[in-house]
Amino acid sequence: MEILARRIKEFREDLDMQQKVLSIESGVPQATISRLESGKIKDPRLSTIYKIAEALNTGIEDLLF
Repeated sequence: MEILARRIKEFREDLDMQQKVLSIESGVPQATISRLESGKIKDPRLSTIYKIAEALNTGIEDLLF
């Protein structure tokens, strides 16, 4: 899920959003977002990806491909 890690960070930084804000907006713990962005979580739940995508105003396909 190397692409996912890179894309979450890119979208978040494009919005000038800190991980803490993304956490609040998405309801996903900040530690999980940090671990996703660093690639430590290899197989995240689809529901987690969906929540993050929604908070980043994008679709899950933009984060995965």
